[in-house]
Amino acid sequence: MLQDEGRLKGVSEFLSSYPFPAWIHTATPLSLHIRSGVSLQPKWFNSAFETLFSSSEQFMDALGTGDPLLSFGIWLEATEAVSTTHTVSLKVKWIYDRNANGIELLGRDNTESSELLVQLELTKTVIKNTNDNSNTPNTHDLTVITSVPRSILPEGENLLKAATPKAKIRNRRRAALKLHDLPGFGTTPVLSHSSRSSSAESSSTISELMGVGKGVRGGPTMVEMVEHFPWENTDLGPREEWDVCLRQAVDLTLNSPFPVSVWWGPDLTLVYNDGYAAMSTTKHPFILGQKGHVAWGELWDILGPAVHECIKGNAVHKYDDLLFMDRLESEEQSLEESYHSWSWTPIIDSRGHFAGLYNATFETSQKVVAERRLNTLQLLGSNTATAQNKETFCQAALATLEENDKDIPFAAFYLSDPSNAASEPTTSDTTPQNAGAPLPALDSIKLSLRLGGTIGLSEDFEYIPQNLNIVVHPMEPPLLNPPTQFRWPIQQAIRDKQPIRVAIPHHVSDGILRRRGWGDRPSHAVVIPIAGDGDARPLGVLITGLNTRRSFDADYSKWVDVLRSSMSSLLAASIAREDEVKRAERLAELDAAKTALFSNASHELRTPLTLIGGPIADCMAEVKDAKIKAKLATAARNIDRLVRLVDSLMDFSRLEAGRLEGRYSPVQFGPYVAELASVFKPVIEKANLDFTITYDPDETRAVLIDQDYMEKIIFNLIGNAFKYTLTGSIAVEVAYSEKDVSLIVRDTGVGIPEADLPRIWDRFHRVEATSRSHEGTGIGLSLTKQFVQLHAGTIHVSSVTPSEGSSDHGSTFTATFPLGKDHLPASQLVYEAPSSKKQSYAKGIVAEAARWRQTGDSMTPSDSDESYSSLDGHRYFDLSFDPEDLVLLVDDNQDMLEYIKGIFGRYCHVRIANNGQVALEMARRFSPQLIISDVMMPILDGFGLVAAAKADPLLQAIPIILLSARAGDSNRAEGILCGADDYIPKPFSSRELLARANLQIQLGKRKRDMEYRFQERTKEVQILTDLSPVGLFRVDNEGNMLQCNDRFRELSGLGLAQESQWLDFVHQDYHSQVKVALNEALQKQHEGSVDFVFSNGIWVKCSFRWWKHGLVGTVTDMTMTRLYEESLTKRADEAEERRIEAEERRRGQELLVDVTSHELRQPVSAVINCAGIVLGNLSRLRKVLGECEEQKQRFEVTRELLSEIDEDLESLNAIELCGIAQGHIVNDILTLSRMQLHMLTLQESTFPFIREVRQVCSILFNEMRSKGIKYSLIFGDSIQRLGIKYVSADKIRFGQVIINLLSNAIKFSQISTEKSISITVEVSRNPPTDDSCKYPVDIAENEEPIPIGQRVPIQVYVSVKDSGPGLQPKDLELLFQRFQKGTNSEVVFGGSGLGLFVSRKICDLLGGKIEVDACSIAGNGSIFRFYVLMYTESAPLQHTTKPQNLGETNASPPLRVLVAEDNQVNRRILLRQLKTNNCIPSAAINGAEAVEFVTKAADEPFDCILMDCEMPVMSGLDATRELRRMEMNGLIPPQRIIALTGNARSEQLQNALDAGMDEVMTKPYRINELLERLRNPSQ
Repeated sequence: MLQDEGRLKGVSEFLSSYPFPAWIHTATPLSLHIRSGVSLQPKWFNSAFETLFSSSEQFMDALGTGDPLLSFGIWLEATEAVSTTHTVSLKVKWIYDRNANGIELLGRDNTESSELLVQLELTKTVIKNTNDNSNTPNTHDLTVITSVPRSILPEGENLLKAATPKAKIRNRRRAALKLHDLPGFGTTPVLSHSSRSSSAESSSTISELMGVGKGVRGGPTMVEMVEHFPWENTDLGPREEWDVCLRQAVDLTLNSPFPVSVWWGPDLTLVYNDGYAAMSTTKHPFILGQKGHVAWGELWDILGPAVHECIKGNAVHKYDDLLFMDRLESEEQSLEESYHSWSWTPIIDSRGHFAGLYNATFETSQKVVAERRLNTLQLLGSNTATAQNKETFCQAALATLEENDKDIPFAAFYLSDPSNAASEPTTSDTTPQNAGAPLPALDSIKLSLRLGGTIGLSEDFEYIPQNLNIVVHPMEPPLLNPPTQFRWPIQQAIRDKQPIRVAIPHHVSDGILRRRGWGDRPSHAVVIPIAGDGDARPLGVLITGLNTRRSFDADYSKWVDVLRSSMSSLLAASIAREDEVKRAERLAELDAAKTALFSNASHELRTPLTLIGGPIADCMAEVKDAKIKAKLATAARNIDRLVRLVDSLMDFSRLEAGRLEGRYSPVQFGPYVAELASVFKPVIEKANLDFTITYDPDETRAVLIDQDYMEKIIFNLIGNAFKYTLTGSIAVEVAYSEKDVSLIVRDTGVGIPEADLPRIWDRFHRVEATSRSHEGTGIGLSLTKQFVQLHAGTIHVSSVTPSEGSSDHGSTFTATFPLGKDHLPASQLVYEAPSSKKQSYAKGIVAEAARWRQTGDSMTPSDSDESYSSLDGHRYFDLSFDPEDLVLLVDDNQDMLEYIKGIFGRYCHVRIANNGQVALEMARRFSPQLIISDVMMPILDGFGLVAAAKADPLLQAIPIILLSARAGDSNRAEGILCGADDYIPKPFSSRELLARANLQIQLGKRKRDMEYRFQERTKEVQILTDLSPVGLFRVDNEGNMLQCNDRFRELSGLGLAQESQWLDFVHQDYHSQVKVALNEALQKQHEGSVDFVFSNGIWVKCSFRWWKHGLVGTVTDMTMTRLYEESLTKRADEAEERRIEAEERRRGQELLVDVTSHELRQPVSAVINCAGIVLGNLSRLRKVLGECEEQKQRFEVTRELLSEIDEDLESLNAIELCGIAQGHIVNDILTLSRMQLHMLTLQESTFPFIREVRQVCSILFNEMRSKGIKYSLIFGDSIQRLGIKYVSADKIRFGQVIINLLSNAIKFSQISTEKSISITVEVSRNPPTDDSCKYPVDIAENEEPIPIGQRVPIQVYVSVKDSGPGLQPKDLELLFQRFQKGTNSEVVFGGSGLGLFVSRKICDLLGGKIEVDACSIAGNGSIFRFYVLMYTESAPLQHTTKPQNLGETNASPPLRVLVAEDNQVNRRILLRQLKTNNCIPSAAINGAEAVEFVTKAADEPFDCILMDCEMPVMSGLDATRELRRMEMNGLIPPQRIIALTGNARSEQLQNALDAGMDEVMTKPYRINELLERLRNPSQ
C-alpha cells in the first residue's frame, strides 16, 4: 500500500506541473458475461484541463456524440496491443464581448458565445494496482491521459475560460453514456479536482479513484441490482422462493453477452441484463421489476399483439422493426426513430404451461437509416446526371429529395444569379487581428438568389421569399447579436462554406402547414451552401429541415456534408453542360451560315459556268475553223479549272462542317493505282522523265477506299511531282505491310526547303521554287491531307533540295492507309463491285499538266486537249425521242431555261416553268413524259416539287431529273433519296443531259405500260376469285391475312376490313391448332392442310402452299362429312390413347430400371478397373522401393515408371469423372422420382447471383480442362446496368439445369476438332418478346437500374453453346421428352435420356422455359437456352468474424478437427486430406465415441466436428443433441458441428439442423469446399 501511495504521489505531482490538459479515468475491463465499461467522464484533471474546459461536463460536451465519442471510448478501453495515441477534435465554447474596440474574449459573465475547434493528440498510460496479482485490468486500475495540442490554443489569462451553459437542457442520452453501448458517465459522483489542490490532496483523490466500482453508468451491475432488488414487492415474490425454471431463465439472461430480457408471469414482470439496460438508456433502472405494459407503455400498441401471440406458444420475431423509443434530448419530441431486430420465445415450465417470454433485441437503426440516406444520394446522382441547365437540375434534385420525407421534411433551393453578382469594395485594414483589435475588412460579395423550388412549403411562406439580395463579408465574425426577426444564416453558411444548423422558432415552423415525414412540427433546419471548394461564389443555397425523430449526430452531419458536395459537383456539371450546349449552338449557327454561304456561292458560280461551258462545247463540236476552235478550247480549259476550284472549295466547306462522308468499297489497291497513274505516263514521258509504277501483283488483300477521293489523292500527288520535277524520274509505288498499305510518290525534283516542310499542308501556302508552272491556288496538298485522314490514314513528306549539297535531291510523299474495316464507319461501307466511272477529274488534271512546258519546249499536236478526250470514252448513239414527247423544264434562271430548251427543242415538245408550284400545275394539266428541274428555286424548290409529285397518284410515275450546283456525293444521295429519278450536277454537257433524259423517258414509258398490264391482270384474278366455289385467302410470312374472296367471308362469317382478326372467327377449340399449322408451314416452307370449324359451326378443310411471300390457301365446306367422320373416330381415338398411355407408362418404368442399371454400372466398372490399374502400379512401385531399401541401392527413375505414373494419373482422373457422372445421374433419377410422386418442390433462398453462377460452372471447368475444351463464362452488361447483386430462387434446381446442359456440351464437344463451350448469362425485367428463350434486347425498361434492396421480379437468361456435331432435324422435336436422346448421343455416347427432360420440368417450376436453337443442326454445334424467374433481394446480414489479435501470426494456425464416420474408407481418406491441408484430425467410429472425445478434450476444444448422421451405437443426430445438452449445462464449451451425410432430401437436411448441427454438407463433397467452410465459418 505504501508503495502504491508513493507511485500515485509522483503521478499527481507530474500531472499537476504538466503544461497541457491531462486527466484520469478509472479502468474497468470487460468480464466474460457482463457488458460494463469505463465512465467516459474524467475523474481527475489538472489546471490546464480546467482552464480549457472548466469542468468534466464541458469536456463531454466538447467531445460531442456519435463516431467521435465511440472511437474515443473504444481507444480508451483497448488493451496495450492497440496504439496508445489517439487524436480528437473538440469544440470548446468561449465567451466573447462586442464593444467599441472590437471583439474581445472575456470571462463567464457575458452572453455571446461561439465555438473554437481544438485538436489534441492523446497518450494513454495504465497504472496497475500492485495489490492485485492478476495480469488482467481490474476495477482498481487507473488510465492516465496526457495531451499534446495539434492546433493553436488561445493565449492570455482571461481568454482560457470555457462557456457555461445558462440553462440546463434535457440530456437523456449523455446522462446515460457508457463505454460500450454509449451511455456514458453514470450516477457515481464525479471527483473533479484541479491542480490548485495540494499534492497530498491530489494523491489522496487518485487513491480514492482506485476503488471506483464497475457497472452500468459507473453504478452497480445488473447482477448486483437483481441480487438486491426488493422482489418481494413484485408479482415474482422473494428471490429465495423462485422456482428452478425462473432462476435458470434469469441466470441465462444475466450471463448473455447480448441485450436480452425475461418477461415472467401473467403480468410479464421484466428482468434484464446490462446490454438491455444500455439499450433502454434513461428508462433503466426504473423498468426493472415493472410489468411489461407499464415499462414499455409507449410501444405497447405494437408490442402488445406480439406478446399475446407469444403467450399462445408461438415464437415471434421481426427484422428492422420501427419502434419509437422515448430517449431523445428534445423537449418537444422525445420519441426517437429506431429500428430493432428482435425475437420473443415462449418459456414453458415443467408442467407444460406458459411461464414467460425470452426477449432478444439488436438495434439496427444505424444500418436502416444509412441505407435510406445512401439511396437518396444515389438517386440524386442518377436523376440529375443528364440535367442540361440549372432549372432542370433544380427540379430533378428537389424531386429526388422529396422522396426522403423522413430526413428532409421540407426544403427550399435557391439558385445564384451570376448576372447580378457584384463586389462592394471596402477599405482594408492591415492591423493584425489580436484581442481588442478590429477585424480586417476585405471586399464584400453581393449575391442575388432566386428561389428554384420548394418541398413541403407553400408558395406564400413569408420566410422563404422568391428573391434574396444579400451581402457576404468574408471576414465578418460569426458572433452577432440575435436579430429581432428570424433570418436564415445564409451569409454565415456561404462565408464558412459549411452547413449551418439553426433552430426554428415556433412562429416560423407554425407556418409550415404541410407536415411531411413523421407529421411533427419541424424544430431544426440546416442551411447548406452549394459551391465547389475553390469557388469564390456559391452556385446556390439549400435550406432543408431535419428529421424530428433523429438526433443531429455525426452520421447525420456527415450525410449533410456529402449531400452538399454531391449537389455542388452535380450542379456545376449541369451548368457546364448548359454552357457547352450554348457554345455548340453558337458554333452550329456559325457553321450553318458558313455552309449556306458556300452553297449559295457554289450555286451562283456553277449556273453561269454551265451557261458558258455548254454553248462553248456545242460550238466546238460545230465550228470548222481551226483558229476559232483553238480559242474556244482555251475558254473550255479555263472553265474546267474554275469548276475544279469550286469543287475544292465545296470540299473544304463540307470538311469543316463535318458533312464530308465517303462511300468505301474494296479494291485491289496495286492494280487500281497503276491504272490511274498510267494516265499520266504519256505526259511525263514526253517531258523526257522516267516514270515507273511498282506494286506486288501477288498481293490479294483488298483496301476499302472512296474511289472519288482516292482519285484526287493520286492525281494531286503525281501532278505535284510532275510540276516540280524538271529532270530525272518520278516513281509511284504501292507497298503492303502487316496492318496497312502505303502509296509512295517519289521524284527527283527541286525539293522543298526545310523551312517550308511544316507548312506545306497549310491551306493556300505555296513553296517558292522552280517549277513548270506558277499557276495554282495552294489548296491541293491541304485537301489531299484531308482526304487521306478521311480514310483514317496518315501522310508525310521527306525532301532534299540541291542547295543542301546532295545529288540525291527530290521529294517523297508517303500516304498510309489501314487495312480492314474497323477504322471506318459501318454505315459508309459499300461491298458492291466498284463501278467504272469516267475520270473527269483526271482529264482536267492531265490536260492542264500537258500544257506545263519548260522554256524552249514546243507544242505537238498530241499535246492538245483532244489527245486526252478519250478518257470519257464517249460513244454516240441515236436518240429515240418521240416527237409527241413533252419535257417540262423548271428553273428560275431564264438563260438556263432558254439554253436547255434549245437542246431539247429539236427532238420533242418543251414547256417551261420558273418555280416548282407553277410546274406542278402544268404537270397536272399537260402530263409530261419528263420533268427536268433545278433544285434551288423560289416558292417551291426542286425537292419540294419531287415530294409533291411523288405524293400525287397522277404524277408519281413521271420521271424527274434534278439539276443542281451542289456536286458532292452527299448531295447526290440526298437528291436520289428524296425521290428523284436522276441527279445531274452543274456544269453538265448537253450530250450527257440528252442521254440521261432519253433514258428516263424510255424507262417511264415502260413503267406505265407494266402498270397497265398489271392492273388488267389483277382484274382477271379478282373475277376468278369472286366466282370460285371454294374460299381463297393469302397470308404473309408473319401470318397476317392480306386478302380473301367473298366465299371465304361467307364460310367464316368474316366482315369487311376484318382480315387481321380472321383467327378470332375460328372456334376456340381449334384456334391454336390452326395457328400452329400455319406457323409450321411458314417456318418449314412446305405445304399442308388442317381441318377445323369456324365459330359459326361450319366445318372446313383448309389446304395451303408456301411461296416466298407467305401462304396461299383454300377452304372447302366439309361440315356434313366431318361431323360423321368425327363421330366414328372419336371413340376409337379415346380407347387407343388410353392403351398407348398405359403402354408408355409401363415402358417408361422398365426403361428407367434398365437405364439406371446400365448408367450406374458403367461408371462403377470404370472405377473398379481404374482402381485396379492404380493398385497394381503402386504395388509394383512398393516392391521396387522395398528391394532398393533392403539392398541399400539407389532408386532410379525409368521411363516405364513415369509411364505407369501417367497411367495412374489418367486412371485417377477417370475415377473423378465417373464420380461426377454418377452424381449427375443420381440427381436426375431422384428428381424424376420426386416428379412422379408429385413431391418436387422449390426451396427458395437468397444468394449472390454472379458468385453462385461461377461456383456452379466451376464444378465442370476441371473436366473441360482435362479434355482440352476451351470454355468462357460471359456475364452480360445487363447485370451491371440493373445493379443485380443478390437474388432469391431455388439455387439448387437452377444449378442442376446449368450442370445438365454443361455435361451434355462436354460430352459432345470432346469429339469435335475445335473444342469450345461458351456460357452467356443475361438478366432482364421482362420475359422474351416471342415464344423463344432469347434475351429481349430492344426493351428500354431493361436500362433502368433496380433500387438496392427492392424485391423486383427479373428473368435470368442462360445460353450454352458448344462445338459438337449438332443435332438432326428430327431430334429437335423429341429432345426434351422423357428417355429421349439425340441421334448422335444414341449412336456414340449413350446416356439416360433424363437430363433434358428433368431440366425442362425444373424450368417450368421456376417460371421459365428451355429450348434448343433451331440452328443447332449437324455440323454447326448446339445452342441451348433457358430462362427462369428470380427476385432481386437485399444483401443478407453477414456474421462478423472475430478480429485477429495483432500478436497472432499471419499464417493460419492448424485446425483441430474431429471426424465421426463409421465408414472406414471414407474416414481414412478424409483424415489423410485434412492432414495434408494443415489440420490436426482425430477420428471416432460412432457418435458415442465422438461425445467421449469432446468430453476428454474440454480444455483444448476442437475447432470443428465433422459428424456423419447415420452411425452404429449412437447416430450423429443423437450425438449432436447430447453435445448441445452438455453445452447448456456448462460441461463443455460451445462446439461447431458440420453434418456430412448422403441424405439429400430437404426433410433430412432440416432434421440435421434441428438436432443442433450448424451446417450440413451432402456427399459427395469437394475437399476444397469443406476446407473453406472450416476456415471461414461466416461464409
